[in-house]
Amino acid sequence: MPDDDLSTDAVAERRPCKHCGRPIPRGVCRDAEYCSPAHRTARHKARSKAETAGLARTRTLRGETAQLGRILAAFEKRTGVLTDLLNGAVTEERPRTLSRRAARRRPRGALPTRPRPAPTRPTPRRRRRTEQDVKVAAARRDAREQVAAARADAERA
Repeated sequence: MPDDDLSTDAVAERRPCKHCGRPIPRGVCRDAEYCSPAHRTARHKARSKAETAGLARTRTLRGETAQLGRILAAFEKRTGVLTDLLNGAVTEERPRTLSRRAARRRPRGALPTRPRPAPTRPTPRRRRRTEQDVKVAAARRDAREQVAAARADAERA
């Protein structure tokens, strides 16, 4: 029967492109799904975009859930200590900052008459700033150490 022609050319001629629906041209390999490389690329991009638009599947294991609870409990214990450390560092600097601002306020008519020379040695302001930076760095370092300790405690538990 002429209608039941199952030659590779006849099958390729009848098979539509998955992107545009036109028949796949002759001379293309048997398992071709697209009529051109551009259509294949466009289809793959559209599919990956559609996959990333949705939320990724999440898997939760029973043991991981229990471990997560212990880690969160350890973090909650440490959070109070970390907050107190950071608040203490900020509170220590606040009176100094207010006194500096008050000292800088002058009447508008009392402007300096000569320009300031370029600082060649550390000024008191720079020293205070450096001290403040050192305190903040120490507080951050302590916080990182406490977080690491909390993680270690949670892993041991």
